[in-house]
Amino acid sequence: MVPGGLGGGQKVSVATELKALGRSEVLWAMGVTAVSQTGWFLLYSYLTPLLRDLTGLGAVAAGMLFVFGLGGFVGNALGGRLADRSLRGTIAGMLAVLAVMLLLIGARAPASVADHRRGAAHRCGLGALVPPLQAWALGAAGGGSPLVLAANASAFNLGSAAGSWAGSWLLDGGTTVNVLGYVGAAIVLLSRIGGVVALRKRPADAEEAAGGATA
Repeated sequence: MVPGGLGGGQKVSVATELKALGRSEVLWAMGVTAVSQTGWFLLYSYLTPLLRDLTGLGAVAAGMLFVFGLGGFVGNALGGRLADRSLRGTIAGMLAVLAVMLLLIGARAPASVADHRRGAAHRCGLGALVPPLQAWALGAAGGGSPLVLAANASAFNLGSAAGSWAGSWLLDGGTTVNVLGYVGAAIVLLSRIGGVVALRKRPADAEEAAGGATA
C-alpha cells in the first residue's frame, strides 16, 4: 500500500551512522531497553507453566495470551501519546509499573494472573514502554538514524532471548515459576535506575525533539 513514485530520500553515510550508534546516550538507551526486556521475559516466556502449575488455568492459556497481546496493542498506542508529553516521565513511570506488575505476579500468581483484566494491564504496561524507548534512542542519535533504530530493535530481541535463557536456567535449578516474577522485578528496577540516571542529564530541547519523534 506504499504509494509509488517516492523519492529515494537522503543518502545514508556509514560513518555518520556508526558515529550516532557510538554515542553514550544511545548506548544507555539500548542498555535500558535490553535489561528491561530481560526482566519481563524472564517470567513472560514461562507464562503457560505459570498458568498451569499455579492457577490451574492451563486449558485457557491461549486465551490469556490473546488478552496479553491485546493489552500490548493498546499499550503501544498509549505509550506514544504519553512520550509526546514527557519522555522522561513515561520511561521512568512505565518501568516502575512493570516492576510492580512482576512483583504482583510473583506474590499473588493465582489471583493476579487468573484475572484477565489484570493480565491485559500487565501487557499494556510493557507495550506502553516500547515507543518511548525507541523515541529515546532516536532522539539521542539526532533524530534520524536507521541504524540506531535497528540496533535498538535488536536490543529488544536480545533482552527477550536473555530473559528466556535466564528463566530456564533458574527453573532448571529448582526455582519455582512464580519466583521469576521477583527476579524479573529486580532486573527491571535496575534498568529504571540506569534510565533515570541517563535521562537526568538530557537537555530539555532534546526531550522535546525525541517526544515529537513518536508522533
